[in-house]
Amino acid sequence: MGVSSMSDTGKRIMIIAVPALIMASAGSLWAASAAGEMRKGLEEMEEGRHLAASTNFLAAAELAAGQEREPALAFFNAGNALYRAGELERAEESYQRALDSDDLELQSRVFYNLGNILLKRSGAALKENEAKLALNLYERARAEYEKAIVLDPEYIDPKYNYELAGQRKYDLLSQVDQLRADMEKARRQARAAEYSAAFQLLQEKTPKHQLAFQLEPGLKKKYEELMKKIGDIAQIITQTGGGEDA
Repeated sequence: MGVSSMSDTGKRIMIIAVPALIMASAGSLWAASAAGEMRKGLEEMEEGRHLAASTNFLAAAELAAGQEREPALAFFNAGNALYRAGELERAEESYQRALDSDDLELQSRVFYNLGNILLKRSGAALKENEAKLALNLYERARAEYEKAIVLDPEYIDPKYNYELAGQRKYDLLSQVDQLRADMEKARRQARAAEYSAAFQLLQEKTPKHQLAFQLEPGLKKKYEELMKKIGDIAQIITQTGGGEDA
């Protein structure tokens, strides 16, 4: 899942070009242009120097804005470079600035890439066991993909990722269903006087239900109460030397 790029087309890049500016630096005068910075940025990207490329693209945006030219494409390229460098927060800032454009195709790509950032963050949230945060990020990612689709219905990538984010959201929520199913299974075992088996089931499944507990705190309390009740009965039976029905 990469970022959408519009930096391959020379014509799109050159619309940012501005007349050379005379700037003072270290006591000498030198010429700089948005087009030149864009070219440098593309060269850096090809070499895999993404942070350096982002610096060039941001410089191009500043130069273009100074000449009252639209800097959106430069900000978009900066966002791509920062995304690939793992600087997601800075990438998001650049993408947001790229939205200040009348180019609907560019806007669609921006929304797609914003969705990708949110989807990437959702994976990081799950690794940290932040279920509610991950769920929120899935929903926000789908909203960004939907914007991209509306602006460019022929654009396939956001349609795929829209469904992907929805599937991951479903998979996360399905863990709550699995929690309920395990509780019901333990109840059935307890009703059959299989208390040790029921307690062992709940005890073994507890680590696997941590995300579901976050999503449904009320179920966590019921789960713990059920496990304690069944565990207490199983302990009494063990202590009294009683057995369980087959």
